[in-house]
Amino acid sequence: MQTPTKAVRSPEYSWRDVKQSEPVERWLNNLRHSNAETYLHYLKRFCDYTKLNPDQLVEEAEKDSTAVHDTLKAFLRKLEPEDGASNSLQIAYMAGRSFLKWNGVKLDQMPRSYKGRVRYESGRVIEPYEVARMISYAKNVRDKAIVSFLYQSGQRVGVLMALRYRHVRKSYLPIPGRTSTDRIRR
Repeated sequence: MQTPTKAVRSPEYSWRDVKQSEPVERWLNNLRHSNAETYLHYLKRFCDYTKLNPDQLVEEAEKDSTAVHDTLKAFLRKLEPEDGASNSLQIAYMAGRSFLKWNGVKLDQMPRSYKGRVRYESGRVIEPYEVARMISYAKNVRDKAIVSFLYQSGQRVGVLMALRYRHVRKSYLPIPGRTSTDRIRR
């Protein structure tokens, strides 16, 4: 495969014609509409990186799929400082892989490091007025309680999702405004 610095794109090639390309058309017919635009965006960026059009990319991959896979990995290393988010990088990788797969090119296994990872790096703390605003926008009491619980306890959403009735301490709580016989088991 040609290296990105040596390859020269055909002068007649433009991205307005990309959807008329047979390999791209074949690929787009097999994608969900919701993924097509994003995948097409990353395919365009990958083709710009390699300086090959989609037809040439498929030809090169048929000759040497390992070299194209290595170029796809190099493309991701180039994207990492720009995009940064692991899920965006995973989508970029899957776009290239999906395009080649639907055009009959089999690549090696996806490296584990390309799988999206959740990062909890934000140093930003939500201000009390922002929480009050979220609570006021909540549609019902349940949603207001969820926002309040998450803020006051500092839990992540996953903890709330895993919480079950049996996890709550068994005791009786009087319900305010009701008679003493109306109690809720907790």
